[in-house]
Amino acid sequence: MAKRKGPRIDKSLLAIPVVKYGSVDKSVLEISEPERIVDHEYRQSYRDRTCEASDNGIDLCGKPCIGAHIRAGEYSGGGQKPCDRLTIGLCDDHHRDQEANPGLEWWAKYVWKPSLRRRYREWKNGK
Repeated sequence: MAKRKGPRIDKSLLAIPVVKYGSVDKSVLEISEPERIVDHEYRQSYRDRTCEASDNGIDLCGKPCIGAHIRAGEYSGGGQKPCDRLTIGLCDDHHRDQEANPGLEWWAKYVWKPSLRRRYREWKNGK
């Protein structure tokens, strides 16, 4: 029985150009890869701030902090560090807790929801 040959594919017509060894030339894609900003001075600026997480659901932790990368969305996998523009101030305790509990649930519980509660409280008190 003869081996059946399929149609030949003209690789120049492929949507994603393949270069040697199976890598992809990302410069020709319609949606480019987001730019990764690395700014050591910006990360160091967090040392003068306090932790932006909350333990009680409203008030800020208040401990000294370091710049912590948000590992969701852009660069959330593949062992690549996120862009420095996705950095927030967390104390050592919250930073360790966030790394032990990756995912958006942690950010919602300790940062985003408390921030919205504080904003409402400030608005209500300022009326």
